[in-house]
Amino acid sequence: MDFDREIESHFQTLVKKGQIDVQELFIKHFENEIDLFSSHMASAHNAWKNWDTNSNVDEREGFCKLLYLSIISLQISSMQQFITGHISSSGNTQRQAFESIATTYLCANNSLQVFDSMKQDKYSTQKSFKHLKKHGESMGVLPEALAFLDEMYNFYSELSHFSFLSRSMLLGPETRSMYIGGYFDNKAMDVYRHEIERKVGISSKLVNILQGIQYVLSRN
Repeated sequence: MDFDREIESHFQTLVKKGQIDVQELFIKHFENEIDLFSSHMASAHNAWKNWDTNSNVDEREGFCKLLYLSIISLQISSMQQFITGHISSSGNTQRQAFESIATTYLCANNSLQVFDSMKQDKYSTQKSFKHLKKHGESMGVLPEALAFLDEMYNFYSELSHFSFLSRSMLLGPETRSMYIGGYFDNKAMDVYRHEIERKVGISSKLVNILQGIQYVLSRN
């Protein structure tokens, strides 16, 4: 069987350098939305930086503060993946961001002992949304916040498995052929716009989420 050195070289470039042209196309069409997303993320980071903690902060609050920083990191990574054309993996990372949000809320509550389980590496974050739905209102999480988080988590969970939705993300509507690596499809503009706007919306709520976590902490 012949070995295609040209394909090998192409894959080496794909893995090492990515596809700059794909990212440039996303920025060309959605620069304003990406800039707004970045502004919201900066606000979330500033809120984290100004979290009222002092040298006497307890271990639980310090851990929640660290988890919130992971939420910021995952949210940015998800957008980075999306605008480099890695649509499905972006959805997977977005789901992880929501799991981090749920886990942080749960760790903020003293009675559930999730924080203690996390410290011992005995808590599965895959259960975090189930537990947040069950205990959220009694913890002081607003019903509308729970509804929003549940809707988003369920949507992105579909992109985390080899479902019809995630498989369709690998097929370019323009040709219906399978893509390898990142891609940009001119006929998928509406899909791209909806997802980027969804990420902008999520990022705009992160400061409120931080305040909600702080509120749960204050009730202990």
